[in-house]
Amino acid sequence: MKDSASERAATLRVSPAEGEKLAKAERKELKAATKQGYRVNDLRTQVLAVSIQTMLANNYVQSSTLQTLIRVSGMVRVRKTYGIEIDAGDVELVRHALERQHRAEAIAATTVATVAAYEAWIREDGDRGDGQGSTSSPMARSRPSR
Repeated sequence: MKDSASERAATLRVSPAEGEKLAKAERKELKAATKQGYRVNDLRTQVLAVSIQTMLANNYVQSSTLQTLIRVSGMVRVRKTYGIEIDAGDVELVRHALERQHRAEAIAATTVATVAAYEAWIREDGDRGDGQGSTSSPMARSRPSR
């Protein structure tokens, strides 16, 4: 993520020649740009935290899907090899595994949606080019006001 406020602050910090001081308006602009930079860094931290959780949830879904597939196929293979009928207990085990898988997929989908909301908010309002980008999170903005 880049933002114009941080870039402008960097420019203002290096622009005065040695011994020169910034004009009052430039100092004020530098202060506002620095403050906006802190907000952008806070947002970056939030996005990184959600991105990590998204990656972990998706990794869990992929590995648990394979584990469920291997477990069920092993159960069916053993039953067929020894001529054992698949009973209600076996069906219940498979049903329980699939329910757990669906819950994990829902959690992964929620984290992906959260990352998408942050990305959409950043594109829409995160940096309006005037150093005054919104400071509220997309989750706070989606709540109804009281």
